Amino acid sequence: MTSRQRAMGVTLVLFALALTSTSVMAGPCEDNYGATGIPLVTGISFSSYQDFSKVDPATALKRMARMVKNEGYTGVKVNAAKGTIVAYQETSGSGRAQTLKVAAKTQGNGTRAVANFSVQAGQVAEDRAVRKGLCKIIRAAGG
Repeated sequence: MTSRQRAMGVTLVLFALALTSTSVMAGPCEDNYGATGIPLVTGISFSSYQDFSKVDPATALKRMARMVKNEGYTGVKVNAAKGTIVAYQETSGSGRAQTLKVAAKTQGNGTRAVANFSVQAGQVAEDRAVRKGLCKIIRAAGG
């Protein structure tokens, strides 16, 4: 076996390990994640959701509101009657805020936690960072 063949074998093993570790880390929130819009041309909306059995919407909402505040969002408004949270984040220095909307709704015997993060036309956000942030907020619903 040549050194080139060994290197190719090592590369394939590392690639397979990376794929395995990614799928192990993925969960329902990551599986439900998606984005719509055209970067820099239109606004982009990132969203995801996850269902939590045996968690009531009021408890899920309180947990997610606490996480939203911990993540540094501003103008956090919780509407317990509607089961929603609206908050803002301004990271570009332009004064144009990005909007986070979170909801906790009854789903079967539990709650569906939904989060949507929107950036305005001309703004961009790193997909990987948004996915991680949204799922962190959504997972807070489960405790």
